[in-house]
Amino acid sequence: MCIGMRTGVFEALDLVEKQLQLSKHFRAVQQAGQHYQEWCESRNLLPVYPVSAKCLSALVVYRCKELNGSAKTIKAFISKVKRYSSQYRYPWLDTEELLELGRIVSHLEYLDVMPTRRVDPIVIELLQEILKSPLVDDITKMVMVVGHDSLQRGGELCSGYQVSEFRWSWDYLNVTMVLQRSKCNRKGGPQLITINDYGITSGARLLRNHFNRFNLWGRSDALVFPSYIPFGKYDFNKTMSTSQLRSRIKGAINAIGRDSTRFGGHSLRAGGATDLFRARVPYPSIKRFGRWKSDTALIYYRDEDKISNEATKGFRRILRNHMKSQKTKAGV
Repeated sequence: MCIGMRTGVFEALDLVEKQLQLSKHFRAVQQAGQHYQEWCESRNLLPVYPVSAKCLSALVVYRCKELNGSAKTIKAFISKVKRYSSQYRYPWLDTEELLELGRIVSHLEYLDVMPTRRVDPIVIELLQEILKSPLVDDITKMVMVVGHDSLQRGGELCSGYQVSEFRWSWDYLNVTMVLQRSKCNRKGGPQLITINDYGITSGARLLRNHFNRFNLWGRSDALVFPSYIPFGKYDFNKTMSTSQLRSRIKGAINAIGRDSTRFGGHSLRAGGATDLFRARVPYPSIKRFGRWKSDTALIYYRDEDKISNEATKGFRRILRNHMKSQKTKAGV
């Protein structure tokens, strides 16, 4: 290989390394590894690396106590420490040490009785109240309805959608969003999300009004969901952040007199899925539309009263059929 080609290969490698180091995941791995190191050094548990099962188990137990017994982030933390060790070429735990650590983790998970905290769904009924509120700005209303109708995560809505990534039908009654990347779509081509105009408060219609209001049709590089800046203005050169989205959602919920602490960025996805379940849309269609690769879609069905009622109806139906069969056998 000539010198010029070798240089080009290494330059490409350096570029990828720099991109990795700018990622949130890389920073999280660094923080986990440094946290483990600082904790060991503060207790004079040296050498810190390679990681020992005893020290890591002790830190995991300590973290659980700090989190009031919650063990829900233990495995993710251990995984990050493992990646940190790999980055710096430190050997990882052997089979016996992994078994020892696994027993500790399993026991802590068994002791963890804290319920998983999930945000409440923002269903159509809530959206209708929000759309009527004069205290909520039009862009917040539009983003919330689009997020609900397309079952998108907060991070997906704030991924930096450009005008060129919205493909409208010839009659502008439906639009396909080109989602380049998400936490569940990290390789291959983009995902396509199509929403239709089903009424005056549908996401497609509000989005079309948004394009008209800000004359976005010819601005292919403009960001569709803009960042908020002071004094009620917007920056179409910068995308809305996830923290801004959460803040806007909570503000909208407050505006209609509800408890905003129970809602967040994921409430839109959960609400869209809940509404589809309530409308008796077939589960495979919901799963496909929401881009779920596993059956975790079921956790977004938050209508507990309806679930209970459906189960009760099923039991009654079985009991009624049983009683009929008994009467038939008895010749009544």
